[in-house]
Parts: sequence; C-alpha cells; structure tokens
Amino acid sequence: QRPVPPAPAPDGDAPSQTSAGPAPAALPPGITEEEARKRRRLMALEASAEARFAEAVELDGLTADRVSPSVRRLFDSLALEPVFDVEEGTEGFVDGLRIAEMSRANALSRSGFQVGDRLVRLGGQPLVDPAQIAYTMISLGERFEVCAARETGSYCRIVSPEE
Repeated sequence: QRPVPPAPAPDGDAPSQTSAGPAPAALPPGITEEEARKRRRLMALEASAEARFAEAVELDGLTADRVSPSVRRLFDSLALEPVFDVEEGTEGFVDGLRIAEMSRANALSRSGFQVGDRLVRLGGQPLVDPAQIAYTMISLGERFEVCAARETGSYCRIVSPEE
C-alpha cells in the first residue's frame, strides 16, 4: 500500500514536504532576527546562572543567616542585577552585578558607588560564578574591598557596612 499524499493547502498550493515541525513563531513587530537571537541567548544565560546559584545554596545550606548582619543590611538596601555577556558569556556564569537601585544611606552609595555601576569584585573575589558569589557573601567581614566598572573606568573602595 502506498502512502496518501498530503491534501493541497487552501490556496491551492501543495504543502511543503520539508517541514520538520511547527513553523517558527513570527517575530514581534520591530524585532530583528539578531535581536531575537540575543534575547533567547540572554534567557538561557539567566536560567543557567540562576540554576547554578540555587544548586550551591541548596547543596551547601547557604542561607542568609550565615551572612553577617551588617553585610545583610548593606545588601538589603540595594538591588543588584546579574550582567551577562550575550556574545561571549559562558552558561552558568555572570559578568558582574549591576547596581539597579540603592538607598542613599547605603555604605556603597556613601563610598561613591552609583546606580548603574557594574560590581566586578567583592572581598577580593571576581563576581563571575554565582555559586562563588554565595560563598563570598558569607565570608565578608566588617570591612571589604568592592571594585566596580562604569563608562568612565574602573575603581575600588574599601567599604564598611556599619559606618
């Protein structure tokens, strides 16, 4: 018995024999294929970094109560966002943490850091591995070095959360 050929499409054209699955979703208006590719890559980087961090927290019991109270207060008064290198980044890793919001009373603000700065080192440790960032937070003392980058260059400051 021979297979039955597919029925013609409503407009009279024969359906494509090369289709291996559903057609790709149409891009939203104003979005290029390159922008869509970058967005998909960013989503994959975000998901893998979050999974790496969550795994370290779960496996090693890295809870907030293991962070000193003064360091917890410092990070409670700001919002940090992971930064990803969409072109060359490695899945599961970040390219620093950007200050998204910060109270003026925050020790980082008083030390000259600004919203938009990308924190690249904390307590001598590079901010690239989400699992290591969790360990770094636990190891911070009452004074530690913070290094950041912004459009005008890079800089480091010693920060004391209690001051």
